[in-house]
Amino acid sequence: ERLSGKEVNKKTLENFIKAGAFDSFGYTRRQQFTHYPKLLEEVERNRKDSMSGQFSLFDLGGESLKAQIAIPYPKIGEFDHDQLLAYEKEVLGIYLSGHPLQEDLQLLKKNVTALTSDFIVDEETGHAKAEDGSRVTIGGMITDKTIKTTKNNQMMAFITVEDMLGSVEVLIFPKDYERYRRFLEEDEKVLISGRVSIGDDPEGKLILESMMLFSEVPKELWLQFKDKADYQANFEKVRAALSGLDGRDTLVVYLKDSRQYKKLDPSYDLAAGAEAVSAASQIIGSDNIRIVPKKAMMGRR
Repeated sequence: ERLSGKEVNKKTLENFIKAGAFDSFGYTRRQQFTHYPKLLEEVERNRKDSMSGQFSLFDLGGESLKAQIAIPYPKIGEFDHDQLLAYEKEVLGIYLSGHPLQEDLQLLKKNVTALTSDFIVDEETGHAKAEDGSRVTIGGMITDKTIKTTKNNQMMAFITVEDMLGSVEVLIFPKDYERYRRFLEEDEKVLISGRVSIGDDPEGKLILESMMLFSEVPKELWLQFKDKADYQANFEKVRAALSGLDGRDTLVVYLKDSRQYKKLDPSYDLAAGAEAVSAASQIIGSDNIRIVPKKAMMGRR
């Protein structure tokens, strides 16, 4: 109300919302994003009325009456976590409330053999932790991509992969570029196996040999039951709820009292994702369901 349209416009408010500057007001960023255009319209309308000498009967009622007729916020939830982080990175240049890879720590732990920090050459020793010529697997998000044409008129790529400690450049030669070009999108989460190249630069590079999306890594869906009786009473209900979710992920049953578990045969395989968790949680509760990533097979394709 106090500032002009030049000082506070749509872009200003969008950036403040994306950065989380208004979180303390008690509304989700998604609610704020949907609502702010109406607020600006109302303020601008009141400003024009004031300049023309007009006023509303509600102006005579004081702040309490204004509050009662204020434009209500829509009853919607929040953006998903990755979207919130993407907005923060967009306007601030950093992730503020977390990191997009935080939820993938188990997958990274099982599959990654080198971190981006391992490619940094130590000034004193002249060596990096990742040995030149060794084969390693890294995991992270693609944050940058440059496509180039070779002398033979073939396409190759240079991508930047970021993990929770830093970033490293990955070289993708023409043969592998054709194989994996569909994966090369910014913000895509990938595992990359390749050969370390430590040259004269302060940071080494990775020459790609194979690549896999996080979403392709096989998983296990664990269902926990209190005991055998609980399993007998509810397993078929859960299985029915999961029917139709075709996939290649393994279903595992765990009995809490005896600490026994069994990996079910491939006829029970499914797509272990948010839809499966939602369906099963309606019967046994979300606390009794876990998705566990397995080790990826990163050989050349």
